[in-house]
Amino acid sequence: MRFSTLLTAGLLAAACPLVSTAQTTAPLSRFYAGVGASLLTDSPFMDSGSSTILGPALTAGVRLSPRWAVQAGAALAWRNQTESPYSAPGVPASVAGTLDTHTATLIVPVLGRFTFAPSPKRFHIEALGGLTVLRAATTYTYTAVPPASTGQPSYQQIRRSNQVSGNVSLGPGVRYTAGPHVEFTGHALVNAVIGYSLAHFTDRAFLNVLVGAHYTFG
Repeated sequence: MRFSTLLTAGLLAAACPLVSTAQTTAPLSRFYAGVGASLLTDSPFMDSGSSTILGPALTAGVRLSPRWAVQAGAALAWRNQTESPYSAPGVPASVAGTLDTHTATLIVPVLGRFTFAPSPKRFHIEALGGLTVLRAATTYTYTAVPPASTGQPSYQQIRRSNQVSGNVSLGPGVRYTAGPHVEFTGHALVNAVIGYSLAHFTDRAFLNVLVGAHYTFG
């Protein structure tokens, strides 16, 4: 009887560390970096004449706790537009004109991220907020072709402009943990423009939708 009691006690003592190890969750990776895509559009806030641009995006961040993180990103989007025929001010209507507009927009969001359902769950609901800076570099190329009867050659004018806009960003997000170091994310941020707007976006608000995959480490 005494031997049976000692054997049972020994088995329980050996099992306790195993149970404790099984219940311990793996520590969260502190850093993350990822790639994805960024879509900017003001169509939800415009009755007509909306603009939409899409481009690749990079993200890097650090977890401060299981619920809080801060991240910064960069995305680059292009937009091309052609107006033909285009009537330039002071140019006779008989001149066939074309205006080509090329805009490259750099999007830099700096955000705080709060997770409502931290690990060990795989599916996470989040809220993000912060500041997004947009820089738009636009090149306008005007090409004019006078009537052949005038004997004048065609000519071209090029004009460039740069605009920078600061925006307050806030919106929901989702994140799915696919593996120990892989996460898939999706965020929809409403941006309110501070000061003046970019030429191709409304001065009220616009939407920035980001999707991507993150690799966690550290």
